[in-house]
Amino acid sequence: MNDLGLEQQEYSAKWDLVQFFFLATYTVGLHGTTSLPFFIQKYTVLFLVAYYVLLILICIPICYLQIKLGAIYRHGIVGIFSNLIPFLKGGAVALLVMTFIRCLTSGLELSYSLYFSFVSFDSFRSGNTSVVRPTEYGDVNRYFHEKFLQRSDGIAEPGHVIWYLLLCLLATWIVIYLLTFKGTAIFAKSVYGLTTTAFILLLVVLVYGRLKDNLISYSRHYVVTGENEITEIQDVRTVSVVHLGSPELWVDALLLHMNSIGLWSGVLPLLGTRIYNKKVVVNSAVALLIIAYSIFPVVTYIALEPYYDMSWDEGFIALQRGIKPGLSYLFLGVFSTVRHHPIIALCLFMFCFLFGMIHQVIHLCVIWESLLPSLPKMIMKRIRRREYLIGIACFSSFLLSIPFITQGGLFVYMLVNSYVDRLVFTLIIVSTVPIITGYLKQESLYLPVERVFMSAWYGLASLIPAGMLIYYFALNVYPYSIFGYDEQWAEKIGWIISISPISCCMILGAVHAIYKGKGNFKQKCIQALKADSLNATDSYTEENSETNNTGFASSKSPSNSVMGNKNEPETNVSQAEKAETEIVMRPPEFTEVVKV
Repeated sequence: MNDLGLEQQEYSAKWDLVQFFFLATYTVGLHGTTSLPFFIQKYTVLFLVAYYVLLILICIPICYLQIKLGAIYRHGIVGIFSNLIPFLKGGAVALLVMTFIRCLTSGLELSYSLYFSFVSFDSFRSGNTSVVRPTEYGDVNRYFHEKFLQRSDGIAEPGHVIWYLLLCLLATWIVIYLLTFKGTAIFAKSVYGLTTTAFILLLVVLVYGRLKDNLISYSRHYVVTGENEITEIQDVRTVSVVHLGSPELWVDALLLHMNSIGLWSGVLPLLGTRIYNKKVVVNSAVALLIIAYSIFPVVTYIALEPYYDMSWDEGFIALQRGIKPGLSYLFLGVFSTVRHHPIIALCLFMFCFLFGMIHQVIHLCVIWESLLPSLPKMIMKRIRRREYLIGIACFSSFLLSIPFITQGGLFVYMLVNSYVDRLVFTLIIVSTVPIITGYLKQESLYLPVERVFMSAWYGLASLIPAGMLIYYFALNVYPYSIFGYDEQWAEKIGWIISISPISCCMILGAVHAIYKGKGNFKQKCIQALKADSLNATDSYTEENSETNNTGFASSKSPSNSVMGNKNEPETNVSQAEKAETEIVMRPPEFTEVVKV
Protein backbone atom coordinates (compact mmCIF):
# COMPACT_ATOMS: atom_id res chain seq x y z
CA MET A 1 0.00 0.00 0.00
CA ASN A 2 1.03 3.61 -0.40
CA ASP A 3 1.24 6.13 2.39
CA LEU A 4 -2.48 6.88 2.07
CA GLY A 5 -3.48 3.27 2.54
CA LEU A 6 -4.52 2.55 -1.04
CA GLU A 7 -3.17 -0.59 -2.61
CA GLN A 8 -0.93 0.60 -5.40
CA GLN A 9 -0.83 -0.98 -8.88
CA GLU A 10 2.29 -3.04 -9.55
CA TYR A 11 4.17 -1.16 -12.25
CA SER A 12 6.66 -3.97 -12.72
CA ALA A 13 3.98 -6.32 -14.11
CA LYS A 14 4.53 -6.76 -17.84
CA TRP A 15 2.58 -8.19 -20.75
CA ASP A 16 4.22 -10.53 -23.22
CA LEU A 17 3.68 -9.89 -26.93
CA VAL A 18 1.10 -12.68 -27.28
CA GLN A 19 -0.94 -11.12 -24.52
CA PHE A 20 -0.48 -7.70 -26.10
CA PHE A 21 -1.79 -9.02 -29.42
CA PHE A 22 -4.93 -10.36 -27.76
CA LEU A 23 -5.44 -7.03 -26.03
CA ALA A 24 -5.11 -5.29 -29.40
CA THR A 25 -8.56 -6.64 -30.30
CA TYR A 26 -9.94 -3.68 -28.36
CA THR A 27 -9.49 -1.77 -31.63
CA VAL A 28 -12.53 -3.59 -33.04
CA GLY A 29 -15.05 -2.46 -30.47
CA LEU A 30 -18.53 -1.46 -31.54
CA HIS A 31 -16.97 0.88 -34.10
CA GLY A 32 -15.66 -2.08 -36.07
CA THR A 33 -19.07 -3.72 -36.08
CA THR A 34 -21.12 -0.59 -36.85
CA SER A 35 -19.21 2.41 -38.20
CA LEU A 36 -16.77 0.65 -40.54
CA PRO A 37 -19.47 -1.36 -42.40
CA PHE A 38 -21.62 1.76 -42.58
CA PHE A 39 -18.85 3.86 -44.14
CA ILE A 40 -17.93 1.12 -46.62
CA GLN A 41 -21.53 1.00 -47.75
CA LYS A 42 -21.76 4.78 -47.88
CA TYR A 43 -18.54 5.43 -49.80
CA THR A 44 -18.06 1.97 -51.41
CA VAL A 45 -14.79 0.08 -50.94
CA LEU A 46 -12.88 3.30 -51.65
CA PHE A 47 -13.36 4.10 -47.99
CA LEU A 48 -10.75 1.45 -47.23
CA VAL A 49 -8.22 3.49 -49.24
CA ALA A 50 -8.66 6.45 -46.90
CA TYR A 51 -8.80 4.06 -43.95
CA TYR A 52 -5.38 2.52 -44.68
CA VAL A 53 -3.72 5.74 -45.85
CA LEU A 54 -4.55 7.48 -42.58
CA LEU A 55 -3.62 4.32 -40.70
CA ILE A 56 -0.09 4.57 -42.08
CA LEU A 57 0.35 8.34 -42.00
CA ILE A 58 -1.47 9.18 -38.77
CA CYS A 59 -1.84 6.11 -36.56
CA ILE A 60 1.72 4.76 -36.75
CA PRO A 61 3.54 7.83 -35.34
CA ILE A 62 0.81 8.53 -32.77
CA CYS A 63 0.85 4.94 -31.52
CA TYR A 64 4.63 4.66 -31.48
CA LEU A 65 5.41 7.82 -29.53
CA GLN A 66 2.64 7.42 -26.98
CA ILE A 67 3.42 3.74 -26.32
CA LYS A 68 7.13 4.57 -26.14
CA LEU A 69 6.58 7.31 -23.57
CA GLY A 70 4.40 4.99 -21.50
CA ALA A 71 7.21 2.42 -21.51
CA ILE A 72 9.77 5.06 -20.50
CA TYR A 73 7.95 6.93 -17.74
CA ARG A 74 5.83 4.05 -16.42
CA HIS A 75 2.86 6.40 -16.11
CA GLY A 76 -0.32 7.12 -17.95
CA ILE A 77 -0.94 10.28 -19.90
CA VAL A 78 -1.55 12.41 -16.79
CA GLY A 79 1.73 11.36 -15.20
CA ILE A 80 3.64 12.00 -18.44
CA PHE A 81 2.20 15.50 -18.83
CA SER A 82 2.77 16.26 -15.14
CA ASN A 83 6.42 15.34 -15.42
CA LEU A 84 7.20 17.01 -18.74
CA ILE A 85 5.15 20.22 -18.80
CA PRO A 86 3.14 20.50 -15.56
CA PHE A 87 1.32 23.59 -16.81
CA LEU A 88 -0.44 21.45 -19.47
CA LYS A 89 -1.35 18.46 -17.33
CA GLY A 90 -4.93 19.69 -17.25
CA GLY A 91 -5.10 18.83 -20.95
CA ALA A 92 -4.40 15.18 -20.11
CA VAL A 93 -7.11 15.20 -17.46
CA ALA A 94 -9.53 16.75 -19.98
CA LEU A 95 -8.78 13.94 -22.44
CA LEU A 96 -9.60 11.37 -19.76
CA VAL A 97 -12.80 13.17 -18.76
CA MET A 98 -13.95 13.16 -22.39
CA THR A 99 -12.99 9.49 -22.65
CA PHE A 100 -15.13 8.78 -19.60
CA ILE A 101 -18.12 10.56 -21.14
CA ARG A 102 -17.70 8.48 -24.28
CA CYS A 103 -17.59 5.35 -22.11
CA LEU A 104 -21.00 6.30 -20.68
CA THR A 105 -22.53 6.41 -24.16
CA SER A 106 -20.70 3.21 -25.12
CA GLY A 107 -22.20 1.51 -22.07
CA LEU A 108 -25.66 2.26 -23.47
CA GLU A 109 -24.71 0.75 -26.84
CA LEU A 110 -23.38 -2.35 -25.09
CA SER A 111 -26.65 -2.73 -23.22
CA TYR A 112 -28.47 -2.59 -26.58
CA SER A 113 -26.26 -5.39 -27.90
CA LEU A 114 -26.84 -7.46 -24.78
CA TYR A 115 -30.61 -7.08 -25.12
CA PHE A 116 -30.67 -7.98 -28.82
CA SER A 117 -28.55 -11.07 -28.12
CA PHE A 118 -31.56 -12.73 -26.50
CA VAL A 119 -34.61 -10.90 -27.82
CA SER A 120 -34.87 -13.13 -30.90
CA PHE A 121 -35.86 -16.04 -28.64
CA ASP A 122 -39.02 -14.15 -27.77
CA SER A 123 -42.18 -15.74 -29.07
CA PHE A 124 -43.12 -12.39 -30.61
CA ARG A 125 -40.69 -13.14 -33.42
CA SER A 126 -40.63 -16.94 -33.45
CA GLY A 127 -43.83 -17.55 -35.34
CA ASN A 128 -42.56 -16.77 -38.85
CA THR A 129 -39.34 -18.25 -40.22
CA SER A 130 -39.45 -16.60 -43.62
CA VAL A 131 -36.75 -14.22 -44.76
CA VAL A 132 -37.39 -10.64 -43.78
CA ARG A 133 -37.87 -8.25 -46.66
CA PRO A 134 -37.81 -4.46 -46.63
CA THR A 135 -41.61 -4.53 -46.92
CA GLU A 136 -41.47 -5.33 -43.20
CA TYR A 137 -39.50 -2.18 -42.51
CA GLY A 138 -42.42 -0.61 -40.73
CA ASP A 139 -42.78 -3.59 -38.39
CA VAL A 140 -39.14 -3.66 -37.29
CA ASN A 141 -38.89 0.14 -37.18
CA ARG A 142 -41.99 0.40 -35.01
CA TYR A 143 -40.74 -2.40 -32.78
CA PHE A 144 -37.39 -0.66 -32.23
CA HIS A 145 -38.78 2.79 -31.49
CA GLU A 146 -42.15 2.04 -29.94
CA LYS A 147 -41.66 -1.23 -28.09
CA PHE A 148 -37.92 -1.42 -27.45
CA LEU A 149 -37.06 2.26 -26.86
CA GLN A 150 -40.61 3.42 -26.10
CA ARG A 151 -39.34 6.69 -27.51
CA SER A 152 -40.98 9.94 -26.47
CA ASP A 153 -41.46 12.93 -28.75
CA GLY A 154 -38.40 14.86 -27.60
CA ILE A 155 -35.75 15.52 -25.00
CA ALA A 156 -38.21 17.66 -23.04
CA GLU A 157 -40.28 14.52 -22.35
CA PRO A 158 -37.96 12.15 -20.43
CA GLY A 159 -40.72 9.76 -19.41
CA HIS A 160 -40.07 6.75 -17.19
CA VAL A 161 -37.11 4.39 -16.94
CA ILE A 162 -37.36 1.32 -19.19
CA TRP A 163 -36.90 -1.62 -16.83
CA TYR A 164 -35.33 -4.16 -19.23
CA LEU A 165 -32.80 -1.59 -20.43
CA LEU A 166 -32.06 -0.83 -16.79
CA LEU A 167 -31.27 -4.51 -16.19
CA CYS A 168 -29.09 -4.72 -19.31
CA LEU A 169 -27.23 -1.56 -18.34
CA LEU A 170 -26.72 -2.84 -14.80
CA ALA A 171 -25.42 -6.17 -16.11
CA THR A 172 -23.03 -4.31 -18.42
CA TRP A 173 -21.51 -2.30 -15.59
CA ILE A 174 -21.28 -5.37 -13.35
CA VAL A 175 -19.22 -7.10 -16.04
CA ILE A 176 -17.09 -3.96 -16.35
CA TYR A 177 -16.48 -3.98 -12.59
CA LEU A 178 -15.49 -7.65 -12.57
CA LEU A 179 -12.94 -6.99 -15.32
CA THR A 180 -11.47 -3.80 -13.81
CA PHE A 181 -11.56 -4.08 -10.01
CA LYS A 182 -8.06 -5.57 -9.96
CA GLY A 183 -6.70 -3.24 -12.62
CA THR A 184 -5.16 -4.46 -15.83
CA ALA A 185 -3.85 -7.63 -14.13
CA ILE A 186 -7.13 -9.56 -14.10
CA PHE A 187 -8.28 -8.07 -17.40
CA ALA A 188 -5.06 -9.09 -19.16
CA LYS A 189 -5.69 -12.68 -18.05
CA SER A 190 -9.39 -12.60 -18.93
CA VAL A 191 -8.75 -11.24 -22.41
CA TYR A 192 -7.66 -14.69 -23.63
CA GLY A 193 -11.09 -16.12 -22.94
CA LEU A 194 -13.00 -13.03 -24.06
CA THR A 195 -11.16 -12.73 -27.37
CA THR A 196 -11.29 -16.45 -28.13
CA THR A 197 -15.02 -16.58 -27.43
CA ALA A 198 -15.64 -13.49 -29.57
CA PHE A 199 -13.75 -14.95 -32.52
CA ILE A 200 -15.55 -18.30 -32.24
CA LEU A 201 -18.89 -16.49 -32.38
CA LEU A 202 -17.59 -14.38 -35.26
CA LEU A 203 -16.59 -17.55 -37.13
CA VAL A 204 -20.08 -19.01 -36.67
CA VAL A 205 -21.65 -15.83 -38.06
CA LEU A 206 -19.17 -15.76 -40.95
CA VAL A 207 -19.74 -19.38 -41.99
CA TYR A 208 -23.51 -19.18 -41.69
CA GLY A 209 -23.69 -15.95 -43.67
CA ARG A 210 -21.62 -17.40 -46.52
CA LEU A 211 -23.45 -20.72 -46.66
CA LYS A 212 -26.99 -19.42 -46.32
CA ASP A 213 -28.27 -18.31 -49.72
CA ASN A 214 -31.44 -16.50 -48.75
CA LEU A 215 -29.93 -13.87 -46.49
CA ILE A 216 -30.26 -10.28 -47.62
CA SER A 217 -26.94 -8.87 -48.80
CA TYR A 218 -25.99 -5.25 -48.42
CA SER A 219 -25.63 -4.95 -52.21
CA ARG A 220 -29.28 -5.75 -52.98
CA HIS A 221 -32.45 -3.71 -53.00
CA TYR A 222 -36.01 -4.93 -53.21
CA VAL A 223 -39.00 -3.17 -54.72
CA VAL A 224 -42.64 -4.19 -54.57
CA THR A 225 -44.10 -4.54 -58.09
CA GLY A 226 -47.38 -6.12 -57.14
CA GLU A 227 -49.48 -7.11 -54.20
CA ASN A 228 -47.29 -10.06 -53.23
CA GLU A 229 -44.42 -9.82 -55.70
CA ILE A 230 -40.95 -8.62 -54.75
CA THR A 231 -38.38 -7.89 -57.42
CA GLU A 232 -34.68 -7.76 -56.62
CA ILE A 233 -32.58 -5.04 -58.18
CA GLN A 234 -28.81 -4.82 -57.93
CA ASP A 235 -27.05 -1.87 -56.40
CA VAL A 236 -26.05 0.54 -59.15
CA ARG A 237 -23.44 2.46 -57.21
CA THR A 238 -20.22 2.94 -59.12
CA VAL A 239 -16.73 2.97 -57.68
CA SER A 240 -15.00 6.14 -58.83
CA VAL A 241 -11.65 7.51 -57.73
CA VAL A 242 -13.28 10.94 -57.77
CA HIS A 243 -14.97 10.00 -54.49
CA LEU A 244 -11.58 10.14 -52.78
CA GLY A 245 -11.66 13.90 -53.26
CA SER A 246 -14.52 14.21 -50.80
CA PRO A 247 -13.29 15.81 -47.54
CA GLU A 248 -16.12 14.14 -45.65
CA LEU A 249 -14.76 10.69 -46.53
CA TRP A 250 -11.35 11.48 -45.04
CA VAL A 251 -12.84 13.07 -41.92
CA ASP A 252 -15.03 10.03 -41.34
CA ALA A 253 -11.98 7.78 -41.69
CA LEU A 254 -10.10 9.96 -39.20
CA LEU A 255 -12.96 9.89 -36.68
CA LEU A 256 -13.13 6.12 -37.02
CA HIS A 257 -9.42 5.82 -36.17
CA MET A 258 -9.75 8.20 -33.23
CA ASN A 259 -12.65 6.28 -31.72
CA SER A 260 -11.42 2.76 -32.48
CA ILE A 261 -7.73 2.78 -31.65
CA GLY A 262 -8.03 5.67 -29.18
CA LEU A 263 -5.39 7.98 -30.63
CA TRP A 264 -6.04 10.73 -28.09
CA SER A 265 -7.95 8.88 -25.40
CA GLY A 266 -5.04 8.05 -23.08
CA VAL A 267 -5.12 4.31 -23.74
CA LEU A 268 -1.87 4.13 -25.73
CA PRO A 269 0.45 5.30 -22.89
CA LEU A 270 -1.22 2.72 -20.64
CA LEU A 271 -0.32 -0.01 -23.12
CA GLY A 272 3.26 1.25 -23.01
CA THR A 273 3.45 1.00 -19.22
CA ARG A 274 2.90 -2.74 -19.43
CA ILE A 275 5.76 -3.61 -21.81
CA TYR A 276 9.54 -3.43 -21.44
CA ASN A 277 11.30 -0.30 -22.62
CA LYS A 278 13.44 -2.10 -25.15
CA LYS A 279 13.44 -1.01 -28.76
CA VAL A 280 12.63 -4.45 -30.14
CA VAL A 281 9.75 -4.88 -27.68
CA VAL A 282 8.25 -1.44 -28.31
CA ASN A 283 8.56 -1.81 -32.08
CA SER A 284 7.02 -5.28 -31.98
CA ALA A 285 4.16 -4.09 -29.79
CA VAL A 286 3.35 -1.19 -32.10
CA ALA A 287 3.54 -3.49 -35.13
CA LEU A 288 1.16 -5.99 -33.51
CA LEU A 289 -1.27 -3.22 -32.63
CA ILE A 290 -1.28 -1.84 -36.18
CA ILE A 291 -1.60 -5.32 -37.72
CA ALA A 292 -4.50 -6.22 -35.44
CA TYR A 293 -6.25 -2.94 -36.18
CA SER A 294 -5.75 -3.27 -39.92
CA ILE A 295 -7.17 -6.81 -40.06
CA PHE A 296 -9.73 -7.50 -37.34
CA PRO A 297 -12.29 -4.74 -38.13
CA VAL A 298 -12.23 -5.65 -41.83
CA VAL A 299 -12.72 -9.34 -41.01
CA THR A 300 -15.67 -8.32 -38.86
CA TYR A 301 -17.14 -6.41 -41.79
CA ILE A 302 -16.71 -9.43 -44.07
CA ALA A 303 -18.58 -11.58 -41.55
CA LEU A 304 -21.45 -9.10 -41.22
CA GLU A 305 -21.68 -8.14 -44.90
CA PRO A 306 -24.29 -10.79 -45.86
CA TYR A 307 -26.58 -9.53 -43.11
CA TYR A 308 -26.58 -5.85 -44.09
CA ASP A 309 -29.31 -4.38 -46.26
CA MET A 310 -28.94 -0.98 -47.93
CA SER A 311 -32.67 -0.33 -47.68
CA TRP A 312 -32.16 0.43 -43.98
CA ASP A 313 -30.46 3.76 -44.68
CA GLU A 314 -33.61 5.60 -43.68
CA GLY A 315 -35.50 6.01 -40.46
CA PHE A 316 -35.08 8.06 -37.31
CA ILE A 317 -31.77 6.76 -35.95
CA ALA A 318 -30.28 6.51 -39.45
CA LEU A 319 -30.85 10.18 -40.28
CA GLN A 320 -30.51 11.95 -36.93
CA ARG A 321 -27.31 13.77 -35.99
CA GLY A 322 -25.61 12.55 -32.85
CA ILE A 323 -26.24 8.85 -33.50
CA LYS A 324 -23.15 6.72 -33.97
CA PRO A 325 -22.84 5.84 -37.68
CA GLY A 326 -24.11 2.36 -38.38
CA LEU A 327 -26.33 1.79 -35.35
CA SER A 328 -29.38 1.66 -37.61
CA TYR A 329 -27.76 -1.10 -39.68
CA LEU A 330 -26.87 -3.19 -36.64
CA PHE A 331 -30.04 -2.86 -34.58
CA LEU A 332 -32.51 -2.52 -37.46
CA GLY A 333 -31.02 -3.89 -40.68
CA VAL A 334 -29.07 -6.82 -39.24
CA PHE A 335 -31.77 -7.55 -36.70
CA SER A 336 -34.40 -7.75 -39.44
CA THR A 337 -32.27 -10.39 -41.17
CA VAL A 338 -31.41 -12.60 -38.18
CA ARG A 339 -34.43 -12.15 -35.93
CA HIS A 340 -35.91 -15.45 -37.17
CA HIS A 341 -32.60 -17.26 -36.51
CA PRO A 342 -32.21 -16.92 -32.72
CA ILE A 343 -28.94 -18.83 -32.43
CA ILE A 344 -27.27 -16.73 -35.13
CA ALA A 345 -28.69 -13.57 -33.58
CA LEU A 346 -27.24 -14.62 -30.23
CA CYS A 347 -23.80 -15.25 -31.75
CA LEU A 348 -23.83 -12.03 -33.77
CA PHE A 349 -24.89 -9.58 -31.10
CA MET A 350 -22.87 -11.36 -28.42
CA PHE A 351 -19.59 -11.06 -30.32
CA CYS A 352 -20.43 -7.38 -30.87
CA PHE A 353 -20.95 -7.13 -27.11
CA LEU A 354 -17.66 -8.86 -26.29
CA PHE A 355 -15.56 -6.77 -28.67
CA GLY A 356 -17.25 -3.64 -27.37
CA MET A 357 -16.64 -4.76 -23.79
CA ILE A 358 -12.90 -5.22 -24.39
CA HIS A 359 -12.77 -1.72 -25.88
CA GLN A 360 -14.75 -0.30 -22.96
CA VAL A 361 -12.75 -2.00 -20.22
CA ILE A 362 -9.31 -0.99 -21.46
CA HIS A 363 -10.41 2.66 -21.69
CA LEU A 364 -11.88 2.59 -18.21
CA CYS A 365 -8.69 1.02 -16.85
CA VAL A 366 -6.89 4.11 -18.11
CA ILE A 367 -9.29 6.35 -16.22
CA TRP A 368 -9.29 4.35 -12.99
CA GLU A 369 -5.49 4.09 -12.82
CA SER A 370 -4.91 7.73 -13.76
CA LEU A 371 -7.55 9.62 -11.80
CA LEU A 372 -8.47 7.51 -8.77
CA PRO A 373 -5.05 7.98 -7.09
CA SER A 374 -5.71 11.73 -7.35
CA LEU A 375 -8.66 11.63 -4.98
CA PRO A 376 -8.43 13.74 -1.80
CA LYS A 377 -6.36 12.24 0.99
CA MET A 378 -9.35 12.09 3.30
CA ILE A 379 -11.17 9.76 0.90
CA MET A 380 -8.04 7.70 0.26
CA LYS A 381 -7.54 7.13 3.99
CA ARG A 382 -11.12 5.98 4.48
CA ILE A 383 -11.29 3.73 1.41
CA ARG A 384 -8.12 1.67 1.53
CA ARG A 385 -9.01 -1.05 -0.94
CA ARG A 386 -8.95 -0.67 -4.68
CA GLU A 387 -12.01 -2.92 -5.09
CA TYR A 388 -14.18 -0.50 -3.13
CA LEU A 389 -13.01 2.52 -5.10
CA ILE A 390 -13.65 0.79 -8.44
CA GLY A 391 -17.03 -0.39 -7.19
CA ILE A 392 -18.04 3.14 -6.25
CA ALA A 393 -16.77 4.44 -9.59
CA CYS A 394 -18.68 1.81 -11.60
CA PHE A 395 -21.88 2.31 -9.61
CA SER A 396 -21.61 6.08 -10.06
CA SER A 397 -21.11 5.55 -13.80
CA PHE A 398 -24.22 3.37 -13.86
CA LEU A 399 -26.23 6.10 -12.14
CA LEU A 400 -24.95 8.71 -14.59
CA SER A 401 -26.11 6.47 -17.45
CA ILE A 402 -29.70 6.14 -16.24
CA PRO A 403 -30.93 9.21 -18.21
CA PHE A 404 -29.98 7.28 -21.37
CA ILE A 405 -32.50 4.51 -20.65
CA THR A 406 -35.59 6.63 -20.14
CA GLN A 407 -38.21 7.13 -22.83
CA GLY A 408 -36.39 10.29 -23.88
CA GLY A 409 -32.99 8.67 -23.35
CA LEU A 410 -32.20 8.43 -27.05
CA PHE A 411 -32.33 12.22 -27.29
CA VAL A 412 -30.01 12.55 -24.26
CA TYR A 413 -27.63 10.12 -25.95
CA MET A 414 -27.76 12.19 -29.14
CA LEU A 415 -26.99 15.36 -27.18
CA VAL A 416 -23.98 13.94 -25.34
CA ASN A 417 -22.59 11.98 -28.28
CA SER A 418 -22.87 14.97 -30.61
CA TYR A 419 -21.21 17.54 -28.36
CA VAL A 420 -18.55 15.73 -26.33
CA ASP A 421 -15.90 15.70 -29.08
CA ARG A 422 -16.72 18.96 -30.87
CA LEU A 423 -13.65 20.78 -29.55
CA VAL A 424 -11.30 17.81 -29.21
CA PHE A 425 -8.97 19.40 -31.78
CA THR A 426 -7.86 21.88 -29.10
CA LEU A 427 -6.58 19.04 -26.91
CA ILE A 428 -4.90 17.38 -29.88
CA ILE A 429 -2.89 20.55 -30.45
CA VAL A 430 -2.12 20.97 -26.74
CA SER A 431 -1.00 17.36 -26.32
CA THR A 432 1.51 17.64 -29.15
CA VAL A 433 3.93 19.75 -27.08
CA PRO A 434 4.50 17.45 -24.06
CA ILE A 435 4.52 14.27 -26.17
CA ILE A 436 7.24 15.56 -28.49
CA THR A 437 9.13 17.08 -25.55
CA GLY A 438 9.11 13.77 -23.71
CA TYR A 439 10.27 11.84 -26.74
CA LEU A 440 13.16 14.22 -27.39
CA LYS A 441 14.21 14.34 -23.73
CA GLN A 442 14.42 10.60 -23.18
CA GLU A 443 18.16 11.00 -23.81
CA SER A 444 19.68 14.16 -22.42
CA LEU A 445 23.12 14.15 -24.05
CA TYR A 446 22.50 13.82 -27.74
CA LEU A 447 19.73 13.89 -30.32
CA PRO A 448 19.70 11.14 -32.95
CA VAL A 449 18.17 11.75 -36.35
CA GLU A 450 15.56 9.11 -35.63
CA ARG A 451 14.16 11.14 -32.75
CA VAL A 452 13.96 14.30 -34.84
CA PHE A 453 12.24 12.44 -37.68
CA MET A 454 9.68 10.70 -35.46
CA SER A 455 8.98 13.91 -33.55
CA ALA A 456 8.37 15.81 -36.79
CA TRP A 457 6.17 12.98 -38.06
CA TYR A 458 4.17 13.01 -34.83
CA GLY A 459 3.75 16.77 -35.04
CA LEU A 460 2.37 16.56 -38.56
CA ALA A 461 0.22 13.55 -37.63
CA SER A 462 -1.37 15.65 -34.88
CA LEU A 463 -1.68 19.05 -36.53
CA ILE A 464 -3.11 17.75 -39.83
CA PRO A 465 -5.97 15.87 -38.09
CA ALA A 466 -6.59 18.93 -35.92
CA GLY A 467 -6.93 21.02 -39.07
CA MET A 468 -9.28 18.44 -40.60
CA LEU A 469 -11.45 18.49 -37.49
CA ILE A 470 -11.56 22.29 -37.46
CA TYR A 471 -12.67 22.25 -41.09
CA TYR A 472 -15.30 19.61 -40.35
CA PHE A 473 -16.52 21.52 -37.29
CA ALA A 474 -16.85 24.81 -39.18
CA LEU A 475 -18.72 23.40 -42.19
CA ASN A 476 -20.57 20.30 -41.02
CA VAL A 477 -21.10 20.58 -37.27
CA TYR A 478 -21.45 24.14 -35.99
CA PRO A 479 -24.03 25.42 -38.53
CA TYR A 480 -26.49 22.59 -37.81
CA SER A 481 -28.65 21.86 -34.80
CA ILE A 482 -29.71 18.40 -33.66
CA PHE A 483 -32.90 19.67 -32.01
CA GLY A 484 -35.78 21.87 -33.05
CA TYR A 485 -36.26 25.54 -32.31
CA ASP A 486 -38.35 24.88 -29.21
CA GLU A 487 -35.53 22.78 -27.70
CA GLN A 488 -32.66 25.22 -28.04
CA TRP A 489 -32.08 24.99 -24.29
CA ALA A 490 -30.73 21.50 -24.90
CA GLU A 491 -28.14 22.94 -27.29
CA LYS A 492 -26.84 25.14 -24.46
CA ILE A 493 -26.42 22.08 -22.26
CA GLY A 494 -24.56 20.43 -25.11
CA TRP A 495 -22.09 23.30 -25.35
CA ILE A 496 -21.52 23.03 -21.60
CA ILE A 497 -20.68 19.35 -22.09
CA SER A 498 -18.31 20.31 -24.90
CA ILE A 499 -16.54 23.28 -23.31
CA SER A 500 -16.47 22.61 -19.57
CA PRO A 501 -14.12 19.56 -19.52
CA ILE A 502 -11.51 21.41 -21.56
CA SER A 503 -11.71 24.81 -19.89
CA CYS A 504 -12.10 23.62 -16.29
CA CYS A 505 -9.40 20.95 -16.47
CA MET A 506 -6.91 23.19 -18.27
CA ILE A 507 -7.40 26.05 -15.78
CA LEU A 508 -7.35 23.86 -12.68
CA GLY A 509 -4.34 21.92 -13.95
CA ALA A 510 -2.38 25.12 -14.59
CA VAL A 511 -3.31 26.57 -11.19
CA HIS A 512 -2.31 23.36 -9.43
CA ALA A 513 1.02 23.22 -11.27
CA ILE A 514 1.83 26.77 -10.20
CA TYR A 515 0.66 26.13 -6.65
CA LYS A 516 2.91 23.08 -6.25
CA GLY A 517 5.98 24.99 -7.41
CA LYS A 518 8.65 26.36 -5.10
CA GLY A 519 9.82 29.93 -4.64
CA ASN A 520 8.04 33.14 -5.56
CA PHE A 521 5.24 33.40 -8.10
CA LYS A 522 7.59 33.97 -11.05
CA GLN A 523 9.70 30.96 -10.13
CA LYS A 524 6.59 28.82 -9.73
CA CYS A 525 5.39 29.83 -13.19
CA ILE A 526 8.76 28.95 -14.72
CA GLN A 527 8.76 25.57 -12.97
CA ALA A 528 5.25 24.87 -14.26
CA LEU A 529 6.42 25.42 -17.83
CA LYS A 530 9.68 23.46 -17.63
CA ALA A 531 10.29 19.82 -16.81
CA ASP A 532 12.63 18.85 -14.00
CA SER A 533 15.71 16.75 -14.67
CA LEU A 534 14.79 13.20 -15.55
CA ASN A 535 16.16 10.42 -13.39
CA ALA A 536 16.35 6.73 -14.20
CA THR A 537 15.03 5.08 -11.07
CA ASP A 538 14.29 1.57 -12.24
CA SER A 539 17.49 0.58 -14.02
CA TYR A 540 20.21 -1.86 -13.08
CA THR A 541 22.76 0.19 -14.98
CA GLU A 542 23.24 3.55 -16.65
CA GLU A 543 22.90 2.03 -20.08
CA ASN A 544 19.89 2.71 -22.23
CA SER A 545 18.56 -0.31 -24.07
CA GLU A 546 18.66 1.55 -27.39
CA THR A 547 21.92 3.51 -27.52
CA ASN A 548 23.85 2.60 -24.36
CA ASN A 549 24.72 6.28 -24.05
CA THR A 550 22.94 8.42 -21.47
CA GLY A 551 23.82 10.77 -18.72
CA PHE A 552 21.58 9.21 -16.12
CA ALA A 553 22.88 8.57 -12.66
CA SER A 554 23.13 4.98 -11.52
CA SER A 555 20.06 3.64 -9.80
CA LYS A 556 18.86 0.62 -7.95
CA SER A 557 17.13 -2.44 -9.25
CA PRO A 558 13.40 -2.54 -9.83
CA SER A 559 12.91 -4.75 -6.83
CA ASN A 560 14.56 -2.18 -4.57
CA SER A 561 13.07 0.98 -6.02
CA VAL A 562 9.55 -0.23 -6.66
CA MET A 563 8.94 -2.40 -3.63
CA GLY A 564 10.75 -0.08 -1.27
CA ASN A 565 13.63 -2.28 -0.01
CA LYS A 566 16.12 0.54 0.09
CA ASN A 567 18.52 -1.12 2.51
CA GLU A 568 19.19 -4.17 0.37
CA PRO A 569 22.51 -4.08 -1.48
CA GLU A 570 22.61 -4.00 -5.26
CA THR A 571 23.25 -7.31 -6.93
CA ASN A 572 25.88 -7.88 -9.58
CA VAL A 573 24.52 -8.68 -13.01
CA SER A 574 26.16 -10.13 -16.06
CA GLN A 575 26.62 -8.40 -19.39
CA ALA A 576 23.81 -10.50 -20.83
CA GLU A 577 21.47 -9.21 -18.12
CA LYS A 578 22.58 -5.64 -18.78
CA ALA A 579 21.66 -6.02 -22.43
CA GLU A 580 18.09 -6.83 -21.38
CA THR A 581 17.86 -3.95 -18.94
CA GLU A 582 15.24 -1.30 -19.51
CA ILE A 583 15.43 2.35 -18.60
CA VAL A 584 12.45 3.84 -16.80
CA MET A 585 12.25 7.52 -15.95
CA ARG A 586 10.02 8.74 -13.18
CA PRO A 587 9.52 12.18 -11.72
CA PRO A 588 11.12 12.91 -8.36
CA GLU A 589 7.82 13.10 -6.45
CA PHE A 590 5.89 10.01 -7.48
CA THR A 591 2.89 10.64 -5.26
CA GLU A 592 2.29 14.10 -6.71
CA VAL A 593 2.50 13.23 -10.39
CA VAL A 594 -1.14 12.65 -11.09
CA LYS A 595 -2.45 15.00 -8.45
CA VAL A 596 -4.70 17.61 -10.08
